[in-house]
Amino acid sequence: MKTLLLSVLLVAAFIVFSGNTIKPADDGLEKVKYPPVSTFRSTCSRCHGPQGTFFGDSFGELPDKELERFVGLMMRGPGGLNPTQSDIAAMTAYNRALAKKRPFIFITKVDTVSNGVNYSGESMPGTIISLSSVGESLQIKTGTNGKWQSGPVAQSVHTEFIAVQKGDTVKLIPGKVWWTN
Repeated sequence: MKTLLLSVLLVAAFIVFSGNTIKPADDGLEKVKYPPVSTFRSTCSRCHGPQGTFFGDSFGELPDKELERFVGLMMRGPGGLNPTQSDIAAMTAYNRALAKKRPFIFITKVDTVSNGVNYSGESMPGTIISLSSVGESLQIKTGTNGKWQSGPVAQSVHTEFIAVQKGDTVKLIPGKVWWTN
């Protein structure tokens, strides 16, 4: 028993300190192949406009299950994609944020480095995200393509991302979820 526990701890320590890339687990669902912000920009915006400006008035009012079904149909049909359930869930959350003009944060990658953790992700273009971890605080500006990267921060269970847009605030705690709703 002690040998098994020691082996598990050694493997975990190797993964954490080896600089390997860890992809988010998406709450037990399969990994996201189509990050929502860049996928919307490259696949959906040609019909729905940048930032979803061509959505119908009632789009943001659809119940969650109906919106998810509709997003899945659009990703498969006109989008020509083969989305997983995680892709549909992430894109649904992004579409909900667009329709309600709310901030949105999506973590695409977590890299362990010798002095902490680097996060990469997507958000609405121009969003400023605050990242706090163990007393450290960073401001991250999202590029015009919606992509961002944090730089190294201390690895902690208290890490959180906060985005504010027009007085509306969203918070994301990595490891619990990988995108905001």
